[in-house]
Amino acid sequence: ISQVQKRVGGQESRRAVKRQRLLQAAARQMNERGAGAISLSEIAEEAGLSRNALYYYVTDRADIAFQCYLQTCEATTESLAIAYEEGGDAIDRIRIYVERMLDFDQPELAALYDPDFLPEPQRSTIFELSRRNVESLQSLFAGGVEQGLFKPVHTEIAAQMLLGMINWTQLSVNW
Repeated sequence: ISQVQKRVGGQESRRAVKRQRLLQAAARQMNERGAGAISLSEIAEEAGLSRNALYYYVTDRADIAFQCYLQTCEATTESLAIAYEEGGDAIDRIRIYVERMLDFDQPELAALYDPDFLPEPQRSTIFELSRRNVESLQSLFAGGVEQGLFKPVHTEIAAQMLLGMINWTQLSVNW
């Protein structure tokens, strides 16, 4: 690898680390205050960036909130995919999913409780990704009912309850 490639790769890696610190700081604030009450100056300071450097990564408060919610949706999708892949039955899959979502070693995620703050089309994107995750959880619960592991249950309510409990757990850690 040439020196130029190392520098470019190193820069990208540093940018990714700074972006992740920025998203974690924003997620923490969103979980404490709500998306509409976040402070870009405070987020930049917590992430170790100047206010001007912050604008390299985001355009405004709505953009950083969108990126945080997007990260949460993607983490949920990934955790569900891994749970389906690694789990044997529905109970095992739910256990894997919950453990992954509540793993304290992973970056803090923004709880999806204030997506109405986002402008269109970002709001629709988050609602669509969230809807897909709910459907995956519904399928997981339906499989458990079919396997005789769960009593018959309204799968959408069960999926929404599980997501709500995970969100509440993420929020309550700060309290």
